[in-house]
Amino acid sequence: MNYSIPFREVQENVAANDNNFSVQCQYIPIDTVKEANDNEPKPVANFGKRHHPKFSMRDAHFFPYFQELRQERLTPVSIETSVTGRGAYKPTYADTLTGNHGTSPSRLLKKMGALAAAQKAARAPSPKPSKLDRSLRQRQQPVDTHLHQWKVPAPWRDLTFWFQAVHLHDAGSHLGTVHSFSLNLRPDIEELARKQLSAASWLHKRIQLELKAAYGRKVDCWFVIEAAQSLKRLHIHGEVILPGSDATLARKALRKAGGEWAQVRQHQCHTSELPDDGWVSYALKDLAWNSARSRNAPFRGFSGEPYAASQALRKSAQAEYEADRKRVIARLKARNAGKSAGKVSQR
Repeated sequence: MNYSIPFREVQENVAANDNNFSVQCQYIPIDTVKEANDNEPKPVANFGKRHHPKFSMRDAHFFPYFQELRQERLTPVSIETSVTGRGAYKPTYADTLTGNHGTSPSRLLKKMGALAAAQKAARAPSPKPSKLDRSLRQRQQPVDTHLHQWKVPAPWRDLTFWFQAVHLHDAGSHLGTVHSFSLNLRPDIEELARKQLSAASWLHKRIQLELKAAYGRKVDCWFVIEAAQSLKRLHIHGEVILPGSDATLARKALRKAGGEWAQVRQHQCHTSELPDDGWVSYALKDLAWNSARSRNAPFRGFSGEPYAASQALRKSAQAEYEADRKRVIARLKARNAGKSAGKVSQR
């Protein structure tokens, strides 16, 4: 059987199809095509190969050394006040238990004090680790089998954001008064954020513009976008560095950036002054779930990484981290040198 088609018939079919295609295209306005393209979600642009990979297990392994340096900086110096200089408080019945009006405690008073201290120690609960320490412990569990891979902490460029946020939290106290904030987005602003190439960068620009309009200067901040796993609703947790303790203007600016609600706007944004390390863990509790490289990325509904931070705040945190990194490396070298010297002496 011959399945060949005459060349003239092929030319007529192609010409007819071209004419039909051109006629159909003439009835599609350019604005309609542009609007349709704008409504389509943008693809995630950061799934390419990384030349500098980041490992949360490596950061978790070395983070206790940085925590030791943080505790050394944050430990307050005990200063005796004038009240403690005059002596400790005594109950009204103390003079009846002493032989010379409280100047020398009797044996009975000593026994009662020891008994009260023992009862207080027995009732005292065991110290509970902070949220930051508990989150860190969870990240340290699978590290022990990979200790031979990492000899020194990662530079700031290769540090995961979970540990960068801890240093951003510390660096903010040097630039002003730290306030934590939680912000809910209006539905139309949330829809616009989902269409951006990077939702976090787009929201960060809006927040920066509103804060600058409110305070007349740049205000540093960092935040993480959290998509509720049940409702898929986007909201923001982060910190903002303000010049004072009053955050009324900041709440108003944040509401404008997120699209101020028409009703119950007092529940749209909440702030708190001087948050502790537990706030960092709370803000980043779903970072692995909402990361652009997680398995949940196709289902979270927005593109790009879920976090953003101001440039000045990043530079301050980076300088502090790199200085601590040099100290940690020096301590590790000294410890390894001591171990090697001990092995030589045993031989």
